[in-house]
Amino acid sequence: MSNLFIRLTHTGIFPGGRPNAGPVLIQDLDVGYEFQHRKVSCYVPFGGHIDIPASSKSLLSFDTGVIFKATTAGLITSKLYFQPDVYSNVTRPAATDFPAGASIWNTDDNALNWSDGAGGWRDYAGNLT
Repeated sequence: MSNLFIRLTHTGIFPGGRPNAGPVLIQDLDVGYEFQHRKVSCYVPFGGHIDIPASSKSLLSFDTGVIFKATTAGLITSKLYFQPDVYSNVTRPAATDFPAGASIWNTDDNALNWSDGAGGWRDYAGNLT
């Protein structure tokens, strides 16, 4: 029902405080030598950010790899966030299709809705929506 992302945001500085107007290269999101064919590199643009879907290899990089090193150096900031699936009242699936507690973003309510597991979508106050 939701996706986990890592948001990398360019800080505009190099280690030591000098301005950095160039993109920041994030190399080798797969850190294992046995998977050289799966190496992925990307750039964080100056003044902007990128969102990387969380996978085992990107989470490892976030924790101990290239993303961690670039964040520690102050080149980028890195944050984890969840993005729920987006529906309207008309397009959302039946709440019974999901376990109690599963969430979606409802564009009609402009808020999260949670499945009660018994046939209804509920808002933050527990009201059927």
